[in-house]
Amino acid sequence: MKSVLDYLEEAAFQYPEKEAVYDGSQRYSWQELLEISRKVGSALTRVCRQRSPVPIFMEKRAKTIGAFFGAVYAGCFYVYINPELPLKRIRERLDFLDSDVVVTEGILAERLLEDGFAGRALRFEELVEEEVDMKVLGFYRLQMRPEDYLYGMFTSGSTGAPKLVTVSGGALVEFAEDMILVKI
Repeated sequence: MKSVLDYLEEAAFQYPEKEAVYDGSQRYSWQELLEISRKVGSALTRVCRQRSPVPIFMEKRAKTIGAFFGAVYAGCFYVYINPELPLKRIRERLDFLDSDVVVTEGILAERLLEDGFAGRALRFEELVEEEVDMKVLGFYRLQMRPEDYLYGMFTSGSTGAPKLVTVSGGALVEFAEDMILVKI
């Protein structure tokens, strides 16, 4: 079974210069998105435990997609934490995830530390300066299983405390492939 990384790499190979993502101010081609993702992934392999959650505490922008894929390249799964949430909700989510690291950016990193986050606030802008380590990424890639989590998201908390819902990489790929077949 293919993984989401297989699809990313195929798109970068077939359409390297074609626009992959645009957020209204920043655009990345498929090749640029792939390179960013691999750089972030290479950096994360040095600080994250395999199959652990990687909180992504960034504004919703094109580069955030690179952080998501980077977590997957590192053999982990990503959990987006919206910086617009009230501080109490952000702390609850980070406490629940019990992660030693958070991928963040600029002033948001300072906000996390000021609010008492005891882990490492990894700045996206520094992660993308790392060298791609294809040997390490390949090692993690060989260990990926379809049932591994791809991402997690918190419910709205309408019944009390928000709960984490996870989606496996295999489930997402199967769903996407089924949707493509339905369109044909």
